[in-house]
Amino acid sequence: MSHSILERHRKIAPTETHDKARSRDDGERVWRQAFQRARLAVEMATWRTALTLLEECLRDRPDDADALGLYGLCLAREGHDLARAYEACRRAVESQPFEAAMHTSLGCVYLAMGMYPPAVSCFHTALRLDPHDAVAGRGLASALHPQRHGGDLVRRLLDG
Repeated sequence: MSHSILERHRKIAPTETHDKARSRDDGERVWRQAFQRARLAVEMATWRTALTLLEECLRDRPDDADALGLYGLCLAREGHDLARAYEACRRAVESQPFEAAMHTSLGCVYLAMGMYPPAVSCFHTALRLDPHDAVAGRGLASALHPQRHGGDLVRRLLDG
């Protein structure tokens, strides 16, 4: 029994759609793994590794707020390109205004830039959203009294 071209196409189409969905799922899994490795690198204070992984993540998803916020934080921690760090964190806050971590990251960038009043504002916002954000709490103390905490406030804040 011979099948028409249309019937054969109907039989093939679901497989092609399934393959595309599987490919999309695989891409999502790979991206999530890279992002998780970047977060782990931050937790382990291997900042350059985190930057490399986050740059890879942002190549695939340039508007991902979580990756942007963490990338800006890493740039600020390393003292690299603070204008780029600011832009990444600003975009992250704009995308996820109710996430404390985004405001904390932007506050760290302002702290690295020596811009204490906007850093205070960011840390206050982060603490309103998440009163248990320890980095925001330490950041607020550093921004309110930078002379007490010495130089390189962001490095000290994030390292401990």
